[in-house]
Amino acid sequence: MAEYWINHKMGCNEINIFDLHRFSWNDGPGIRTVVFFKGCNMDCFWCQNPESQSSHREIFFYKEKCINCGNCVRICPEGCHSWDANGGHVFDRASCKKCGECVKVCNSEALGMAGKKAAFGQLMEEIVKDMEFYKMSGGGVTLSGGEPLLQPESCYELLERCKEINIGTALDTAGNVDWSDFQRVLPVTDYFLYDIKSLDEEVHLKVCGVSNKKIIENLKKLLNCDAKLIIRVPVIPGINDSVDALQSIAEMVKEYKNVVKIELLPFHNIGRSKYRALKREYRAGSLQILTPDKMNMLKKTIDLF
Repeated sequence: MAEYWINHKMGCNEINIFDLHRFSWNDGPGIRTVVFFKGCNMDCFWCQNPESQSSHREIFFYKEKCINCGNCVRICPEGCHSWDANGGHVFDRASCKKCGECVKVCNSEALGMAGKKAAFGQLMEEIVKDMEFYKMSGGGVTLSGGEPLLQPESCYELLERCKEINIGTALDTAGNVDWSDFQRVLPVTDYFLYDIKSLDEEVHLKVCGVSNKKIIENLKKLLNCDAKLIIRVPVIPGINDSVDALQSIAEMVKEYKNVVKIELLPFHNIGRSKYRALKREYRAGSLQILTPDKMNMLKKTIDLF
């Protein structure tokens, strides 16, 4: 099977991704393989995957993991790694060409690569490994991000090939793309996992960096298509963690039979260390984790619809 996918109708096309997870239970029905596309056209300040935002390759540097083995200092062709006066590891990001040679020789996983070009054949080889689990659980493959629909042709080709061998398909999107991108993938997508942050345009513009007009327009069109929808709402303290905010979303979609469910995704700060490793500001640092009691109350509110 692996050889088939490497040689059959593959060409030399590649997809810009930053990760691939097998055995996921959280990204659509059943057991799923999730392909994370790199690049996003929104700027949600709480984003848990900062490495998903840029479409370019990036280098993680977890300084606390460094054991000062010196391998990166010796191998870097640009001299980006060095020691300071106290023997501490210094990483000159401005000079880094993201070649990844330092990542290959790091003994402690202090350095990591975020982003790579993956061939279709390589991705399919990974996806088909879990065919039996998909069949057993009603699962399949989910394209996530970032925003996968910034690479619509790649999405279509990957989903089409999964459909050819009866693998269930899903696509996780924030919806901030042209409707033509949805039209391209509609015939090969079983489920859309559709993210909604806020129906208030002013709030959305403030916390996500873009208007929500296109997002809502696309959602309304999808609601009248055959594909099943799972509405996903990241619940962010002080932004949309109120009964009114969530009920307004539920009211908008409750009459549509192709909406399978509404999922509330509680804010967490697990991604904080990634921001440090990419030398970026973590703008959600002041937010408090929502308590289980509050999340249960909000879920019960949505369950009424």
